[in-house]
Amino acid sequence: MRYWLIPLLLCSLPCLGQLSSGIISAPRATNWSNAGATISLTRTQCVTSSCNTVSGGTVTATSVNAALASAPANTYVLIPVGSFTMNAGLTFNNQSNITLRGSGSNSTFLSWSSTSGGPGNCSLHDVCASSSDTNYAGGPSNTATWTAGYSQGATSITLNSVSGSAPVVGNPIILDQIDVQSDNSALYTGCEISDGSTDCYSGAGPNGFERGNGSLTTIRGQQQLVKVTSISGSGSGPYTVGISPGLYAGNWASGNSPGAWWASHPVQNDAVENISLDHTGGGDGITFFNCQGCWVKGIRSIRNSTTGTGWGHVYPSICNHCTVRDSYFYGYSGDPYGVSVQIASDLLVENNIFQNHLSSQFYNSDCEGCVSDYNFQPQADFGASGSNWLGDSAEFHGIDLYSLAEGNIGSGYYGDSFHGTHDLNTFFRNRWDGHEQNQGSATSSNTIAARMNPGDRYENWVGNILGTIGYHNQYKSTPAGTVNFYTSVYGCGAYPEAGMTGDTLSCPTSMFWGNWDNVTNAVRWCGNSSDPGWGTTCSSTSEVPTGATGYPNTVPSSTTLPASFVYASAPPWWTSGKAWPPIGPDVTGGNVGQCVGGTYATSEATASGQCTGGSFTALATVTSNPAMDCYLNTMGGVANGTGSALTFNAAACYSSTPPPPTTPGAPALLLTVP
Repeated sequence: MRYWLIPLLLCSLPCLGQLSSGIISAPRATNWSNAGATISLTRTQCVTSSCNTVSGGTVTATSVNAALASAPANTYVLIPVGSFTMNAGLTFNNQSNITLRGSGSNSTFLSWSSTSGGPGNCSLHDVCASSSDTNYAGGPSNTATWTAGYSQGATSITLNSVSGSAPVVGNPIILDQIDVQSDNSALYTGCEISDGSTDCYSGAGPNGFERGNGSLTTIRGQQQLVKVTSISGSGSGPYTVGISPGLYAGNWASGNSPGAWWASHPVQNDAVENISLDHTGGGDGITFFNCQGCWVKGIRSIRNSTTGTGWGHVYPSICNHCTVRDSYFYGYSGDPYGVSVQIASDLLVENNIFQNHLSSQFYNSDCEGCVSDYNFQPQADFGASGSNWLGDSAEFHGIDLYSLAEGNIGSGYYGDSFHGTHDLNTFFRNRWDGHEQNQGSATSSNTIAARMNPGDRYENWVGNILGTIGYHNQYKSTPAGTVNFYTSVYGCGAYPEAGMTGDTLSCPTSMFWGNWDNVTNAVRWCGNSSDPGWGTTCSSTSEVPTGATGYPNTVPSSTTLPASFVYASAPPWWTSGKAWPPIGPDVTGGNVGQCVGGTYATSEATASGQCTGGSFTALATVTSNPAMDCYLNTMGGVANGTGSALTFNAAACYSSTPPPPTTPGAPALLLTVP
């Protein structure tokens, strides 16, 4: 089919201001409408001899790699209808502005019998777009000290002691600093190596996605990727460097030895679209390594057994303004992650289906400004069949600041204690139930809708619908004990599995505003005596951290919530006639609830016919998102996520495949014409 892009006289969303303002105080949030790549619809088909060989039907790893190597910028390599076996990884040969495109995720099928080789960081990756230099945390290509420009929002910084080549306008750089050495009883960014505090898991250690030699005094977990907009200076510096966006965090400090590092030859705007990829016999899935503006769109990615060497589907690895959208990911009990972040900023993971994964969004590293929105995860499985541990839709595994989860439907959030603390993240209008099956078996461990382990602080919980009726019986757990821990809606500052129950700042520094939970059975607007339910629902106790050290939040003046923290109005790809916003205390007439009893007990569903042998009652405040509708109605998936991989076609699921923004985060109008 053809795509027509109709220009609109629109300002980009950033000019509308921060959509969370009035609810979340400015230092605790950022402008998430900037997230994601600018997806091009104007690329033409590559017609070099190598490309014609592939489009003509000779599809092998060798022929596809030759086509990608010969493709001119702003073209796509077309893989025809058919099923083809790959015996090596596919690489973009350090090229930018190239698309690998199938003829449809239900028409073009690539499967790997093995994978090997590839330039840069592409070894054992089935599909890889990579810089020509192997710039990574353990061996950066270019480095500098960062000597000035630390204030929150700063768009000009000073770099000195440059080793290697100077930064280049238009390319990304990574900013980082040494972790806090011990708990500062405030915004605490540390714990990659246990510093002995009660908020650090004794087994914590660096996971390889941060600079430093593994010692407590040098490890650098806080990271933000920015784009260089201007530069002046020479030699080893100093250089005055303009950056976009400005600094998200306000805790950059000279005492933590801030620094910068970057690739000499990053790739930009590479893409994988409209294709089915079977990694069962291969390696890792799609990797974007030292890439800016790269995207995945409209794909089907599956793994059916443990025979492959990989453990995920998409790896944004040192990836700035990348996007994963409109896709279907199917895993198995040994394939834990959907999108596994390995250093990224301003990532957009939107409108995807994740079937049979431990976590659909897994942040191994800092992911500042990242957005995960309107995804659906039926069954977050864990380990072998029969395990009673509940996996989570979103898991933060390393230091993470200023990310947003919005409009997602699944099991919940887990801010774990393994490789770093988590601060200043926002969870808005999600439906997380905290209690689902694991591969068809009931779960009773980790069954918490919003789990904040020790070191998880200053979070913002706004407008969410949380908990399972008849299961959760405690509103918040207490850090001092573990009574009813797994049947709590919120887990606050405890990690009882490791004997850690000590962070008394997790919930007091976090904001809870306008959330509904099944234990309270009411929307909690708990700020002061003028708010509804102050003496009853709130027990005269505020849940707005007006006195939080460094990052207080004022009590919102209104109980009216914006529809989104990403979009100023319903995005153009949203299904016509479907409620917008789909989830929240102000939504009425919802169609989503959990099955009670029967084969699919506790699973999220939209109709009683999906709850074989059980009953179903919808929550008025939860409407299905397009990804959920696609899985249950178009694809015919079962409510608890069990069964084989399904056929997927984005064009059949969505009335218009989500279009690219005219600028990152800004809507455009797309017409899909047969």
